[in-house]
Amino acid sequence: MSTWHCKVMIIHGRHAQFLRADDSAADLPATSHPSDDLLQDLDSLTAKVRAIVKSQFVVIHRVFPGAVAPSVREVLIERVCHDPAFGLLSHLERLLGGNGMSDKEYVATLSVAYEKCCGLVQSIGSFPLDTPAESDRMRTFLTVQLQVLFGGHRQRYVQIEQDLLGQGFDKTLSMIKWPPIPSGKNKYKLKEQAAKETAKGHQITSPTSGNIPSNTTSLTSPASTTALASPRDAAPANKPEPLNLFYQMLLPISMDDTMPRKFGRDLQESTARCDVVLRNSELRVELMARLYTSYCHAFGDEYLGKMANLSHELVQEPLLCLESASNFFVVNGLDKGDFVGNKQVQTQSKACTQVVQYLSHMFMHACAALDDVGGVSNRTQFVSNVCATFKDTYIAHLQKFKFDADGACLLLTDLAMYRQAFRVCRHPSIDDHFDLLHAIANIYALPRDSLVSYVTEGLQTTLGKATLHALIRRRWDYNLNGDKIPI
Repeated sequence: MSTWHCKVMIIHGRHAQFLRADDSAADLPATSHPSDDLLQDLDSLTAKVRAIVKSQFVVIHRVFPGAVAPSVREVLIERVCHDPAFGLLSHLERLLGGNGMSDKEYVATLSVAYEKCCGLVQSIGSFPLDTPAESDRMRTFLTVQLQVLFGGHRQRYVQIEQDLLGQGFDKTLSMIKWPPIPSGKNKYKLKEQAAKETAKGHQITSPTSGNIPSNTTSLTSPASTTALASPRDAAPANKPEPLNLFYQMLLPISMDDTMPRKFGRDLQESTARCDVVLRNSELRVELMARLYTSYCHAFGDEYLGKMANLSHELVQEPLLCLESASNFFVVNGLDKGDFVGNKQVQTQSKACTQVVQYLSHMFMHACAALDDVGGVSNRTQFVSNVCATFKDTYIAHLQKFKFDADGACLLLTDLAMYRQAFRVCRHPSIDDHFDLLHAIANIYALPRDSLVSYVTEGLQTTLGKATLHALIRRRWDYNLNGDKIPI
């Protein structure tokens, strides 16, 4: 045996004897210490390894020639990392290999153990050596040993971390009590309750139910005091009704910011552990992508998507509980079947009064919220979309009644009020929609002889032939004496 091999064995034997002399967890059964005790033992072990390596590096520098010293130092490091009796690897297996450890305990313990070993590696890598090249070589070797120590645990950790994040998201979602979507008989039941609330809405300025936040009054009262008014359904003033409408159940959920924080906190905890355990690993990018994908699915699809779908019930149907928005003007606003006669000339319809009041309150609160989160562009997009829906609804409404010239005057008066309600912002598309509705109202205002030349000036192209003919058929004189209008 060569002289330097004998010296290496003597050096390794000395530091091995030093480590074995300690009553550390290396000499005890794995079941005799809980993870906290094993972590404390790991602290003690890393401190002793650091001291041994530092002292032995000095000995190696004095005993071995410069060409051999780097290899001897690497043998020393490999021995303290992988020795089956006293090495770091055997201690980590006892620390992380317990069958009774939960997934959450495992990732927490793995994170702490990895940080401690990283600290040991950085400390050893900072020990002064003969040349910068030797220092770089040692740091590279230490990084490789660290990967070997935790390689198997990292693969297991990737799957466990995803499972833990998914479980955390599922737990948060299970805490939310979503209101059921009104359907069938429930819609009419909620409609009746809404009408009763309306009768009291002008006198009561704040909710009396303990589960409704006081700062939500201004958001819910417009819907319940305008679009839902129905005198024949009014309840006695001394008989309070529970505030259990669908939108009043959804509003506290939408205003609760603790749920988004819970999703964010779960993601932050997972990514923080990922930054530690998968430091300098290719697995880090892959796991980060999976964690954020899980977050987008849980918070975006399951939470925000559910919120948006339920809120759609409030936006699409002005009465919240009626069959559809297209029947709103007919069912709740009009007292007669057709717009024929001069009783309402130069006055706005009952439906117009209610809808304008409803739109005013909705735009006031919606635009204020949209301005806070995205500026004027969000407001413009929202109002433009509502206006497009309003136009289609109104055209469908016109096809249900007959109109004479007096009825056309009423339509024009209503349209002026509607146009004013939509002037919370100015946009060419809004003006185009109301210009079209104004042109349609003129179909009923123009004399019969002037109608043919009027509709050939682009109105048929805009509306389409079928829709235009359906609107013209609503003139009171369309089939007068069997003579149809030749359109």
